[in-house]
Amino acid sequence: MSALGRKTVFAIVAICGSLCALALLTEIILQVIDWPADRVCGWRCFWGPQHENNQLGCRGQLIEYTQDHFVAVMLGDSQVQALACDSEHMPERRLQLHLAERLGRPTKVFSLAAGGYGQDQQLLALREYFQKHRADLVVLWLTPENDVWNNMFPTHFPTDGWSKPTFWLAEGKLQGPHQPAGKRIGSGLKSALLLNQFFPRIDAGWEREHLPPPYKPIQHSGPAHKGWQRAWDENISRFREDNVANEKSHVAIGLTPRSPRMQYGLDLTNALLREIDQLARDHGADFLIFWIASGPQAASAPATASAPSSAHYADAVVYVLNGKYYRSSPRQQRDNIAEMTRGLPAFPVTHDVKDWKAPDGHLKQAAVDVAMSNLADLIVKQLR
Repeated sequence: MSALGRKTVFAIVAICGSLCALALLTEIILQVIDWPADRVCGWRCFWGPQHENNQLGCRGQLIEYTQDHFVAVMLGDSQVQALACDSEHMPERRLQLHLAERLGRPTKVFSLAAGGYGQDQQLLALREYFQKHRADLVVLWLTPENDVWNNMFPTHFPTDGWSKPTFWLAEGKLQGPHQPAGKRIGSGLKSALLLNQFFPRIDAGWEREHLPPPYKPIQHSGPAHKGWQRAWDENISRFREDNVANEKSHVAIGLTPRSPRMQYGLDLTNALLREIDQLARDHGADFLIFWIASGPQAASAPATASAPSSAHYADAVVYVLNGKYYRSSPRQQRDNIAEMTRGLPAFPVTHDVKDWKAPDGHLKQAAVDVAMSNLADLIVKQLR
């Protein structure tokens, strides 16, 4: 080897050695300052007052009861966690009060919920609950605007958010979860966690492996509603974090015609709900699903459990967003709710509170109280 060749080799070796040393030094520094924080799969209520959490890490009263109590478990997401309400006015406490009045017996209601939960983490939380506790009733607060994509993707909102246990369908049968709750994510290297923050890839890989095609924007030449564009421009309710393209979005539930991805999400959600139903019945508990509806049309039961995927509803509105057009229909949303809850006891619950919305977008205490009173009436009717 010539002198020039040897110098080139030495230079390459020196550069590689320097890069390795820099990477090692970077990892040591990141470990010392403990950044980014280690992540585990799934979560409980790690925001909000920790002293208000029950034994399973969910916001709510301690799980304590006697053999004389009628015991109900409320599954859900941030609606049940209800950070806009003080602890005495959470959904569990108000439902407990109204149920006790109607049943005429001691009653306890316990929350198994956290912000961002889909039916996947609700199922896992209920499995953990039944390892030590009993219930006469399991009631699930459905949030149609986000439950479907909460179930479909392996991370929380937005794209490549916090990782969570995720189920999937294979030949129509429920499989999973892909990793257990509480499992440490990644290799433990801080540099790897840092790289993943700048170059996310979890959602995209899951889409390729498990999810059918999403909704395709429509061809449109006429006038279009600019509400979504205004929400994007002003980032109303963090709308820019909604990924309409892959249906990890709060507006996906109303897109029409129903996409193959939405149909998959509805089937997956139904499978998870049926698993929760079976788990409840295996432990001697009744099961009921409800969602909050407003207005006479929203409160009425959906007309069909399987609307044609090619349907163009009369109430549909065409929206424009960044040069693309989307057709959305309230009727499609109601039919999607019927599809995801098919074969299960599922009901809309209303309230008549006009100023119902808290600053975080959830129900204020007054609306929670009215809704839980109406839910108690529904529960008693179904139990009888």
